[in-house]
Amino acid sequence: MKKVAEKKIAPGAEIFWKKLVDTYFAFFKDHFRDEDGFRLSPDWSPQKIGMEAAALKKIIIFLRQIAEGKKIEWTEEYAQQQLNLFLDKAYNDPFLKKNFYCALLNKKKVDVLISTYNPHLVKKILEIWYFEFPDYTRDVDKDRAAAEIIIGFLKQQYILASIQFTEESVLGSIRLIFITAKGDEFWCKKSLKSIANNLQEFVNKIKSERDGRNKINRTGNAGSKPFATSDSKIRAIKNWGVKTDGGN
Repeated sequence: MKKVAEKKIAPGAEIFWKKLVDTYFAFFKDHFRDEDGFRLSPDWSPQKIGMEAAALKKIIIFLRQIAEGKKIEWTEEYAQQQLNLFLDKAYNDPFLKKNFYCALLNKKKVDVLISTYNPHLVKKILEIWYFEFPDYTRDVDKDRAAAEIIIGFLKQQYILASIQFTEESVLGSIRLIFITAKGDEFWCKKSLKSIANNLQEFVNKIKSERDGRNKINRTGNAGSKPFATSDSKIRAIKNWGVKTDGGN
């Protein structure tokens, strides 16, 4: 069976093919276990090996073409590094983690590459959320995925507003969003995923309240602030206005 598989893969095979197949198998075995804790191997049975090998090959070619576009030499070491980074990003997607097949990874390869997996920032976001909502029922996988959505949204808005994407400014904006959610009778009962999928609503609310405070300042009328803010936090969200897709 092995010789048959090699014949299917060999024609036009990607550079370092065997080494990269080994890299994929090693990653899979390190990250997936059966019920007894034994390491699992990818399902490259006779029925699937052709499709899976072809999909992995397309992923590798895609990664190599990106490197070539950046004028980075595609060495064996760099190829292994890039494939591991790609697989690591894919593994941190809750859906792909449960359906870790090369055929699916290939279809989602662009989404995987543009994802913003930031484990340190995700941890900080969850710490703030759990602090603000101590009675919240935690779902680690869903909460991490929601934190990633929030990071991606903020990154997009910061770029459009020409604001530097720093941990300090991001966490300041996130605190402002969470405090806004906490002070809303409807949103304070929702999950982090629901908040993440409706960020534009919070941006609109924050902008509206900011404009109201500016009007008060111009007219000289007194008014109470609905929640504490800072100039840096307001600057970090002042130009937000791009709508996002997503449901509850």
